[in-house]
Amino acid sequence: QIVCISQHTADDLVHFYPWTKDRIRVILSGTDLRPPSGTAQPRLDSFLYVGTRKGYKNFDTLLDALAQCHRLGKPLRLKVVGPEPDSTDLENAKTAGIAHAIEWLGYVSDDQLPDLYHHSIALVYPSLYEGFGLPALDAMAYGSTVIAHKGSSLPEVVGDAGYVIPHADPG
Repeated sequence: QIVCISQHTADDLVHFYPWTKDRIRVILSGTDLRPPSGTAQPRLDSFLYVGTRKGYKNFDTLLDALAQCHRLGKPLRLKVVGPEPDSTDLENAKTAGIAHAIEWLGYVSDDQLPDLYHHSIALVYPSLYEGFGLPALDAMAYGSTVIAHKGSSLPEVVGDAGYVIPHADPG
């Protein structure tokens, strides 16, 4: 048997290795993160992005969308969890005119993620390709809304519990 973490991953495997079709079993990932205890209402102060930012992660489209919101008079903020920003990240944010609206948090511990998810307006996950998309699942476990790209496995993960955007254009 071959275990795949999503139907999309299984479909990819069969595309490249057709002989595997009858040997695949899809077992979706889960999360052991739990919502914060207590009944306090979360302070929804920013959007959240979790993960790396290069290539297929489509982070530049997120920056473009945030810049467009600012131009329309909606000064939204973004917290970014993952690798420290490199010079390209910083220059892209500056060029877009939104450097002041981004808080680069670097890597955070699993103990810090619950508050970040719980206090975000939404996790924005514009990745063009994911085998599964664990940050989306984690965000939903904390009751956070997910806004994701419709590509690859993300519609499977998000289902009707969030927003799945059909294309990567920020407009």
